[in-house]
Amino acid sequence: MNNRPKISIIVPIYNVEKYLVKCLDSLVNQTLKEIEIILVDDGSPDNCPKICDEYANKDNRIKVIHKQNAGVSAARNTGIEIATAEWLAFVDADDWVEEDMFEEAYKRTVNCDVDMVLFNFYSNYEKKEVVNKKIPQEDFITDNQDIIQQLKLSVLHETFGPYNTSFTLMGAPWNKIFKASIVKENKIEFPLEVKGVFDDALFNLYYYDYVKKVVFFNKPLYHYRRLSTSILNKFKPNKLEINQAIFNKIEEYIKQHNDDELLKNAYNSRVVLYLHITINLYFFNKDNTKSVREKIAELKETIETEPYKEALKKVNPKYLTKLQRIYYKCLKRKKLFTLYVLFNLKKIVEFILKRNQYK
Repeated sequence: MNNRPKISIIVPIYNVEKYLVKCLDSLVNQTLKEIEIILVDDGSPDNCPKICDEYANKDNRIKVIHKQNAGVSAARNTGIEIATAEWLAFVDADDWVEEDMFEEAYKRTVNCDVDMVLFNFYSNYEKKEVVNKKIPQEDFITDNQDIIQQLKLSVLHETFGPYNTSFTLMGAPWNKIFKASIVKENKIEFPLEVKGVFDDALFNLYYYDYVKKVVFFNKPLYHYRRLSTSILNKFKPNKLEINQAIFNKIEEYIKQHNDDELLKNAYNSRVVLYLHITINLYFFNKDNTKSVREKIAELKETIETEPYKEALKKVNPKYLTKLQRIYYKCLKRKKLFTLYVLFNLKKIVEFILKRNQYK
């Protein structure tokens, strides 16, 4: 009799005591029983280590690894190393899943003989739950390499996808299951250099190189807990440094693929997107104490360096969202004070809309 688990579920854990029990309950109560649950305690300073051990004592399918804090990428890689199942899955410890998630996903591997299974998800905000709508309208299974290439490109920028897919759908690791043999034989890991930002998208990008057949089914099974707007807009003084680490990994990947033009086009769109994000989280962030003159001067200096300069020159605007196009036009024409004014007007409009929402 084969006692090998069908799916190894890897859960990196750090400082999520408030949410962990809900997450673990959703895993131990899965309708698919032949699973392995790997809890990687990444040196969590709260009661998470104790909670993990308590669950492991009650369920022999649970393995607990206690390690020094090294970040989410290292925690996931540790889980991959000790996983023994045919398939790998990743769950974030502040999220939870439907009780039939892994049964539904595994069923597709048996029936369809695929290398990757994708499924839909819920976005869970503090006061509401929303089903992701930026998805294919119908389930699909394909071994068409042109479509698989487009799915891969959408990891870099969602507008390159063939099915109006969202970046979250394509770049996240938690709404998919991956063939363990592909990951281990090709030494696919979550890169540590990017400090837990975009590491999951890079993992997906690397994995797609080995995908010959993929299936998607439009059933929301994963509950993705959305952070509050205030946390998402938190000032990040090291954002430019993080960007550069990500750009280095993407450029390395493109070189390994003979400077593929489609990859370069998608990369240019990603760089412009990151400029947009960096304006929000760093340059024009309300917690940036520099003067307006200093902020604009630093932004000007940044867009005159690579890869930003090249991306603004070569990006195809049709692959940008409407808001990204507005930012792009201002940046390309170096209308940076105009951009500063527009940015602050946008913040005022968002504040008014949010206030009216709760009246």
